[in-house]
Amino acid sequence: DYAAMRPSLEPGFRKKLSIMRRFAPAPGPLLDVGCAYGFFLDLARHEGWSVSGVDLSAHAVERARRLLASADLRVGQLHEAGFPTAAFDTITCWDVIEHTRDPVAFLRETARLLKPGGRLFLTVPNVGTRHARILGRYWEGFAKIREHLFYFTPATADRALELAGFERLHRQPSGPSVTMNFLAGKLARYSNSISRAAHALIEATHLRDAVVGFPFIDILVVARRVSQTA
Repeated sequence: DYAAMRPSLEPGFRKKLSIMRRFAPAPGPLLDVGCAYGFFLDLARHEGWSVSGVDLSAHAVERARRLLASADLRVGQLHEAGFPTAAFDTITCWDVIEHTRDPVAFLRETARLLKPGGRLFLTVPNVGTRHARILGRYWEGFAKIREHLFYFTPATADRALELAGFERLHRQPSGPSVTMNFLAGKLARYSNSISRAAHALIEATHLRDAVVGFPFIDILVVARRVSQTA
C-alpha cells in the first residue's frame, strides 16, 4: 500500500530537498525519474520547483496526476518519454538506476536532458559498506535482488557518472525511512517469531506509526553535467 507509506517517505524526501537546496541552482525545472505517486514532487513544488515526472507504472502516474494536476507527468522509459534536450536544471533519480539494464546509458540520457551545468541527484544501494559485508546475504539491499540488476560502491557509482559526462560534487550515506510497523513486517525475512514479537511490542507501546531511518544502506550522490557523450 504505497499511498499509506507517505508519512514514512516524507521525512526522507525532506532531507533530500535540503541537500538539493545546497547543491542545486535556484528552484527551476525539475524532473523526477521514477516519480511514483508524486509525493516527492508535491513537496518540491511547494518549495518553488517547476515539476515534471516519469514512471513505468501507468497506475502510479494516474495517481500522481490527481495530486499534481498542472505537472508534466509521463508514462514509460526515460529514453522513450519524449522530453526535449536540455529541458531541466535538475533531475532526481531516487532508487532507480539499479533497476536499469544499462546504468551508463540511462545516465547519458539524463545528461542529454540536463542543461549544461545541471545537477543530477541520485541514490543507489551501496554494497561496499561494512554493514553489507557483515550481514552478507542477509543484507537488506539483497532483499530486492530480483529487482536490482546492479549494485554499487562509491567508486563504481563515480565511474558510471564519469562515463556519462558527469562530475561528482558530493556523496553521503543514505537510506530509507519506514514506520515501525513496516519494519516489524520486514523482520519476517529473518524470523517469523521475531516479526510477531516486534508487532506485539510496537502495538503495546503505541509506536506503530513512528518513523525510523536507515542511513547506511544507500549512497546519495550529487553530480554536475560537464559534457555530452556519444
